Amino acid sequence: ISNPQTGIWLARLVPLNLAGYNTMNYSLTSKFSISSQIIDTTPPSITLYTPSNTTYNNQTINLSFIVNENINQFVSCSRIVNETSTLLGSVSNGTNSSVTFNVPEGTHNVYVSCSDGANNAGNSSTVYFSVDSTPPNITFVSPSDSNNSFVNRTYTQITVNVNDASNIDKCVLEWNGTNTTMTKLGSGNS
Repeated sequence: ISNPQTGIWLARLVPLNLAGYNTMNYSLTSKFSISSQIIDTTPPSITLYTPSNTTYNNQTINLSFIVNENINQFVSCSRIVNETSTLLGSVSNGTNSSVTFNVPEGTHNVYVSCSDGANNAGNSSTVYFSVDSTPPNITFVSPSDSNNSFVNRTYTQITVNVNDASNIDKCVLEWNGTNTTMTKLGSGNS
């Protein structure tokens, strides 16, 4: 067969004698495929789902992503956190993948890089996130009434200093099961 078309072929071998007659009672049948050579120049496409561009209060971060590859069923992927690469291994094409990793408090960036069987490499977008797992420091200051004190009036004065590594958005006072937003004086981290 010269220049066969691509596809799945069925071949049958039947032994014949010199006169062209089938003198045996058996034949051999085999199925095989012929494929054209595929030149892959398209890198895998990676979509990063988590983490998000936000601040987390936990140092364990979930990394979830999906890889779409035009030819290969499996691709080799790595996660890159703060420019340090860690091999994740073989990832299945078109399947959601998820791993966790730990980072210290501070600002970080992460992306996923994958390469296919033709060594085409693709990267996800880079996500920038922060970790702040230390709670704010809250100190009652004067003229706050002392803890467990009794006052002979219909109000109480509560003044606090709040310090944190991150900007403080608001403080909420819970008084007898009712939440009240406190007034913030100043700006920034305290």
